[in-house]
Amino acid sequence: MKKLILIIWILFPLLMMSQKDNNYFTITGKIPNNPIFNQIDQLVLYSIKSDKNFVPIDSIQLSADKNFHWKIPFNAPLIYHLKAKNFAKVYMVIDKAETLTLNFSSTKGKGKLSIANSIGNDQLQWFLNKLEQLQIDYFEELKPQMEKAIEQKQEAKIEELQLEVARLFPLFVADLHKAVDTLGTSAAAFAALGHIDANKGRNIIESITEKFQSKVPHWTLSKILDQRLAAFKGLNIGALAPTFKLPSLEGDMIALSQFRGQYVFIDFWASWCLACRAENPKWEKIHQKYKGKEFSIIGIGVKDDLERWSKAIKKDELHYLQLSALNSTVPKRYLISSLPQNILLDKEGKIIAKNIKAKELEKRLENLLKR
Repeated sequence: MKKLILIIWILFPLLMMSQKDNNYFTITGKIPNNPIFNQIDQLVLYSIKSDKNFVPIDSIQLSADKNFHWKIPFNAPLIYHLKAKNFAKVYMVIDKAETLTLNFSSTKGKGKLSIANSIGNDQLQWFLNKLEQLQIDYFEELKPQMEKAIEQKQEAKIEELQLEVARLFPLFVADLHKAVDTLGTSAAAFAALGHIDANKGRNIIESITEKFQSKVPHWTLSKILDQRLAAFKGLNIGALAPTFKLPSLEGDMIALSQFRGQYVFIDFWASWCLACRAENPKWEKIHQKYKGKEFSIIGIGVKDDLERWSKAIKKDELHYLQLSALNSTVPKRYLISSLPQNILLDKEGKIIAKNIKAKELEKRLENLLKR
């Protein structure tokens, strides 16, 4: 009996140590002897607090030998940023108490930091690879055909390709949904949702959020997803569209409020977006048909180069108002993370339709402008 008690007392500290380690994740590494990294004397860790908002929670001063073994409390899966002076932040998906390695590399005189041995980061990378492959599988063959049709202004061919994209898109979304489902309720699944369009993939985001709500409602990530869904509701049909003031090509500041009393169609687009360019001539035709009849079209350039965007406007012969949101938070407020996107507003500035095609827009205008 005494021998058994002795064994228990010997094992007890080891068990406690194991339990203690389960409450931490660890970041290890050594800064190389390279002038590029000599300026790094401190690492700062940020954790996500609300949607896309990170706050500093811990830091470590590096010793003279530049080795570090940094233990951080682990309570639940979470997203972190790791930052060193004058270097880009390192994105960290932490799903469990584990030991990660901070790697240092340099190319052409520029230094880079990256994380290795992270299960969460590896899972996120798997998802991003899957997303890229799905885009290739479903749409890559259509891309050169669309480029040619747009260049040669083959309206019938453009229409045919658009119908094919419309047929394939629900299948693409279904496969994308399966990919996110594979990640379960994890920090990696949360991170994956950040790469899904909030408008076009909303059913995926809602489905995964419900999983988090039912299984891990106490997690910070679950609460952030709840907040994200609440923000989506601000762009539902019937909601008042977010206000904005943006510069035109001529440099004039134009406010959305100037169009009260008119139906307004807002098209978010970019010069590199083939689907956008395919629709541009159709919006121009509608503009010519309904201009001056209590209706306006506003094109908003996003995620683009100003010169390329301006050239595309001229090439596509667009005469309706064009505003630049290339250095603006407006796309974020409209949840624009992929293109094309559009929205139709009533005379009071309320949303009455989203992501509609030219034929549907024209049909709606025929009914609305008869009133």
